[in-house]
Amino acid sequence: MMVASANASDSTSVSNRWYKGFFLDVDVVEPVMSVIGDSKHKGANASLSVNLKNTFFPTVLVGYASYDASSDYSNYVVQPDDYAYKVKGPYFKAGLDFNMIKSVKRFKPTCFIGVRYAFSVYDYDILNVAVAQPEWGSSSTISVSDNTFAQWGEFLGGVRVPVYNRLYLGFEGCYKWSFSPRTDHFRNNEGTSVAINQSYAPGFGDKNGVTWGLRYLVSFFF
Repeated sequence: MMVASANASDSTSVSNRWYKGFFLDVDVVEPVMSVIGDSKHKGANASLSVNLKNTFFPTVLVGYASYDASSDYSNYVVQPDDYAYKVKGPYFKAGLDFNMIKSVKRFKPTCFIGVRYAFSVYDYDILNVAVAQPEWGSSSTISVSDNTFAQWGEFLGGVRVPVYNRLYLGFEGCYKWSFSPRTDHFRNNEGTSVAINQSYAPGFGDKNGVTWGLRYLVSFFF
């Protein structure tokens, strides 16, 4: 009986030494921008970070975003007035953060760096988009509604600061790289094969634009 009790105590002790709780982080940037910013971009995301020894934070994130990129996307060809390019869908990120502030106390600021693997399986609509045909010196139109897959990586850094009891505020900045959407092949109205390479993906944005991202966090520690 004494041996069983000791083993249980050891197991509890190891658990207490490693597991310190977890953060639920809610990003306020995307919801606010969806309301007061560019109405062509809407979205929301939240993440969960497990605190191990106040040092390591395994993290997962789930989000959803939609883009109406019709005004930005030209495919290097003059587009007709009724063309459209839209994407929408969920995205997911997983990775590990390292806390650079050493402390044994639970309610202390965290300053962290980390990495993420991210992917999105999303829908896109391409309507009446003109596609160049260099071999013919002309262009043709294509309309496609389908889904595709994209993946990328992120380097990031951020801070969380306790403001009241278990409530934290903070921010997180990231650099995104290696955007690699799947290439889809279709035939246009004239029967010519066309390769579709996505420029946008939920959670990444435009691969031809800014590759930096920012989250303002409202965090709760449990």
